[in-house]
Amino acid sequence: MNKILGVIIFLYAAVPFAQAQYSRDNFTVAVGPAMLYGDNAGRYKEFRFEVSPAFSISYSREMAAEWDFRATAGAQFMDAGDYGLRNFGNTNRSAFEDQAIHFTGQAFFLDLMPVYQFNPTPPGYVGYAINYYAGMGLGFLYSSRTEEVPLPRERASEPLLLREVENSSTTLYIPIRAGLSTNLEGLWDIGVEGTFITATSSNVDGNRIKNKLIPLDMMLQMQVTIKRYLGR
Repeated sequence: MNKILGVIIFLYAAVPFAQAQYSRDNFTVAVGPAMLYGDNAGRYKEFRFEVSPAFSISYSREMAAEWDFRATAGAQFMDAGDYGLRNFGNTNRSAFEDQAIHFTGQAFFLDLMPVYQFNPTPPGYVGYAINYYAGMGLGFLYSSRTEEVPLPRERASEPLLLREVENSSTTLYIPIRAGLSTNLEGLWDIGVEGTFITATSSNVDGNRIKNKLIPLDMMLQMQVTIKRYLGR
């Protein structure tokens, strides 16, 4: 009788433990290359643009069998390179005398999103070697820049002179993320993740001329992720 009672107590205690072993709650650190789709940051038809680093940290909480809720904060470095003058060479220069021709800076972002797990591991089952996920949400972006803007000119024939100014802007954005992660069934996993950010304005780069195919500014990030699970 004592043995049976002991087995029952063990099984009762083991069920929550087994469920905790497969909890998806985690902190994730990500780092990798990124690019900006802006008015003055590249010749995109020629596939020429600057590549800069981006990093982020996120907290993800398991909400249901196939759904997580995730909060992400991070930063992306930005550099227009020397594409500004090339992009606006045939534009009426009086139209962009208060616009950034060149800039460097950082974009700081914070977003929330539901994340769908395509092949989650049920508690008590052998998991897939690789897990896939994707999500879409809403975020807030702050762009801090050192800009080079044209000085006012009395005549169009005068040479174009630039002055350096500090500037910033804020905007809402829509992030779309998709990635894959190892499933080592331990405390740590690694993976690869892509993030596509669409701003709701065209001023992330300090230029609102909209001299590109898609008017809105966008950012693309490809990152390596390191995931640390909680409660396992």
